[in-house]
Amino acid sequence: MDKEKTRSPTKGVTLAPDGSPASVLEWLPLVSAFRETVEWVLDVAADIARDYPEEVAAVERVRGFLRARMEGYPAALRLRDALFTVALIMAAIERDVGPLRHRGLSFKNPGEQLQLALERARARLQQIEQAKHFAA
Repeated sequence: MDKEKTRSPTKGVTLAPDGSPASVLEWLPLVSAFRETVEWVLDVAADIARDYPEEVAAVERVRGFLRARMEGYPAALRLRDALFTVALIMAAIERDVGPLRHRGLSFKNPGEQLQLALERARARLQQIEQAKHFAA
């Protein structure tokens, strides 16, 4: 048996040397990395939508929701905002690295709402790219 950790036979919880649940300690680096990743990806989404204030507002509502939930506070979020933001992120990834299905990141049955949101996000990205091209 590992001297650093002991297993509680009654609860099945691995304990750290100080007696705290080791599983909590093991999650801390992941939580920190997740927060940084969420902030970064939402910065990308907000930047893509920057010329459309209502879309930036949707991304920022998602950011506020995620920050609140990660801090343990209750929060509500409109499904439309969540779907749009996820679709915008997915479309940006597809734009930069190719179709998600080629990377093993596809939905078998994405559902009508997510599919529509993804199509709108792809169309928005295409409009943005065209506007950049004509502006140059």
